[in-house]
Amino acid sequence: SKHGRFQQNHMLKWLESKWTRPMAMDAMPVDEGSLNPISQMELSLSEAPDGNHTAAIEMAACQSPEAESIYVARRILRQIREEGMRFNQTAVLVRSLPAYQEIIRHTFDRYGIPCFIDHRESVAHHPLVELTRCVLRLPAFGWTHDDWFTYLKTGLTDLIEAEIDDLENAAIERGWRGLRWWNPLKGPEDLVNRFEPIRRKLLKPIKTFLGKSDHDSETKMPLPWNGIQLAAAFRKLWKTLNIEYRLETWDESAFHSPKPNIQDGFHIRVLEVLEAWLLNFELAFAETPLPIREWIPIVDAGLNNLTVGVIPPAIDQVLVGAIDRSRNPDLKSTYLMGLNESVFPAKPTAPMVFDELERLQLENAGVHIGSRYRTQLATERFLGYIGCTRATEHLTLSYALNTSEGKAQAPSVFIQHVKRIFPQLKIHSFNERIDLSAALHERELLISPEFWRWKKGQSEAVLSQILPNMDSRITLSSISQHTGKATNQPLNGVIARHLYSESRTSPTLYTSVSRIEAFAECPFRFFVQSGLKTEERMAFELDARRLGSFQHAALEAFHMALEDEGLRWRDLTPSQARELMEQITSQTMKDFHEGLMEDKPVNRVTASALSQALGTFVAVIVEWMSHYTFEPIGVEVAFGGKEPQIPAWEIQLSDDTKMVFNGIIDRVDLCTREGQSSWAIVIDYKSGKKKPDEILSWNGVQLQLPVYLNVLRQPDAGASIEAKHIQPAGAFFTTLRAKHEGKSSRKEALDPDTSIDSMRKAYQHVGCFDISALDAMDQREGANRGEQFQYQLNKNGAPRKTNWHVMSPAKFDHFLYRTRDLLKEFGQRIFEGDLSIAPYQQSQQTPCQKCDYASVCRIDPWTQQWRQLEPACYGEFNDGKEA
Repeated sequence: SKHGRFQQNHMLKWLESKWTRPMAMDAMPVDEGSLNPISQMELSLSEAPDGNHTAAIEMAACQSPEAESIYVARRILRQIREEGMRFNQTAVLVRSLPAYQEIIRHTFDRYGIPCFIDHRESVAHHPLVELTRCVLRLPAFGWTHDDWFTYLKTGLTDLIEAEIDDLENAAIERGWRGLRWWNPLKGPEDLVNRFEPIRRKLLKPIKTFLGKSDHDSETKMPLPWNGIQLAAAFRKLWKTLNIEYRLETWDESAFHSPKPNIQDGFHIRVLEVLEAWLLNFELAFAETPLPIREWIPIVDAGLNNLTVGVIPPAIDQVLVGAIDRSRNPDLKSTYLMGLNESVFPAKPTAPMVFDELERLQLENAGVHIGSRYRTQLATERFLGYIGCTRATEHLTLSYALNTSEGKAQAPSVFIQHVKRIFPQLKIHSFNERIDLSAALHERELLISPEFWRWKKGQSEAVLSQILPNMDSRITLSSISQHTGKATNQPLNGVIARHLYSESRTSPTLYTSVSRIEAFAECPFRFFVQSGLKTEERMAFELDARRLGSFQHAALEAFHMALEDEGLRWRDLTPSQARELMEQITSQTMKDFHEGLMEDKPVNRVTASALSQALGTFVAVIVEWMSHYTFEPIGVEVAFGGKEPQIPAWEIQLSDDTKMVFNGIIDRVDLCTREGQSSWAIVIDYKSGKKKPDEILSWNGVQLQLPVYLNVLRQPDAGASIEAKHIQPAGAFFTTLRAKHEGKSSRKEALDPDTSIDSMRKAYQHVGCFDISALDAMDQREGANRGEQFQYQLNKNGAPRKTNWHVMSPAKFDHFLYRTRDLLKEFGQRIFEGDLSIAPYQQSQQTPCQKCDYASVCRIDPWTQQWRQLEPACYGEFNDGKEA
């Protein structure tokens, strides 16, 4: 027969023979050996009840290109499982590959279909191209951070990945940028010893590229280069970095990978393409000397247009390609996608010089230049013929009713053309919402309500509908694993001990109060922070944390300056305190974090504002000293750690486990009492307003103040701060950057008395304290409302009902002991492996709103079951409180 390759398929044979002169198949003549009634049987089976199409030619209308790709993926899976087809006998063809490439790749990845996308791969972002581009940008744009680490992260330098990551973190934190890379590093000795050899190593190939010696630290731009000189510099750089060997190693590793994701010999072919580009570059710019900065757009234009032919990395894959490019004569099944008007056939391009009418006029005048419009139409019709006759057994035509953006579009003329040949052929309307009984892949189960009811234990009969359509390798457990549901299963206790402690014989958790507060907020947050050691990258920027550190450093220097002079805070007048603080902040600006406060003009302005605010703060504190008998005797008091002033606080959790607290107390004020224990008050500085909350304190979310008081209550704590024995009197938060209340008029705002009152209220201390120490804290006669400390008393001297933080001695003692009990409970749960995702909710507030690890747990705030906090209950200690 003339059409021997279609001997087993009469429909495709008829389609090919009648493409140019369409004739309906049901009107064909019946002669010897001609198309027999089997063709009509095939047409009648165009859509089976179960959605399984068995006709040789199918047509489908889908809602969007994405739905088209899903339809094709499902049909391929059915053919592979039920008809014995192989992936390499199947092709997906489109008119223009760029429009469908990523859609098809994404869908086929989801359905586990191996595919080879037949196109020329752009190498514009290949590591070697990026390295070549960056080495030119570095000297041209002042050795910027982004260019340095784009160059290093290509993987083609002498630094290993761990060195690059550590160097980048240090560079961001310490502000190493620009010309600092050309000078020896400055900073802590251990940091310099670690990174200085790395700095010298990374500069070596750059110096080679610039034509400098290893000992040359000159950073001036080189003289203008011509094309030959620049090409030679690139080749010297590649040779210094041993690029050819590295790329061959990459290719070899990719070849031996169990799941190759890159083509055989791809990297070395990139080098060959770049070498060929350099030859053309030398010829084009042999006598054109230009400064480095002017070479950048020229080099970029050349590198951005480089492509490499792609070779399939595996044998059994679906071919995905453009009709006018891909060639494969051994296809049994073809899927022709994107049969939409102006997509295929493609819309004719606008004429560059002559339109169609002008071409006809020239032809009539004897000048034959051809009809571009008619030629393109003929080409598109020929490509349609090629696409529809490529397969020998099965052809599927599909089109989208809407674009990806939702714009309506019409089907292609090829759809009507095929319908003219096969008038009884039905167009299947595909709905991408898959019924559970029709699911072919486990990922399709995720959109099925029945499946989720089974996951919640509400239905047992669901799986009998699922498994018959699935791959035989799919099991119930593998289906369940794809749901991605977060688990609250605890860690094994042995693993938890190894994770949180280095000791195997006596596991000890070294931690801080803020981390335990994080556990109280959500155990999973503590696990990510303290177990996985996940940390936020520190940048050389004046963020909230650095602002706080600067203020703490200035206040510490203020206290130490007074100690050096043998003075106390109360020995100064408010104006003297303000003046001293301004002098200290001026010096602290220069020394703080390698000049961070003077790095930018905005930083200097911020530092000046902080200096004024701190001056106001110490002036107000000194003014309050007239009726405050406590004296600041320690600042930045460290407990535990490398150089402790007070021993770390230890809590025994069990016979062999314990928890040890380290930290720093901002300020400790002492009131010495003859023949009795010294009262101690803890002051904790805050950049913003923070108030103790009764419910949060009861549930362990706010533990900072009571933990600090428990630290001071240790037997050995007093020795280091000039006290034989310490009795905690209270602990308070105080803001360093006060927000003053608005006034009703300009006159009121400028009134000196009003201004002073406003400042005092703005810096008021809020916290918890023992009411028996109130006389020493506030010696104003007849006062029933706090000025320095927040409290309110009734006429009989008892605290008001709303003042839960003003406690009787018994309640205050119970408050501190409960803190210890909470910490013991938390520590035991940590070593038991508790990592549950269980954030609390108080009113409309949740810790997730300010959590640095939200991207790790990724809970849905709309469906999350929030943990409700237990109400505070001090029992008998509330009985004495008066209304």
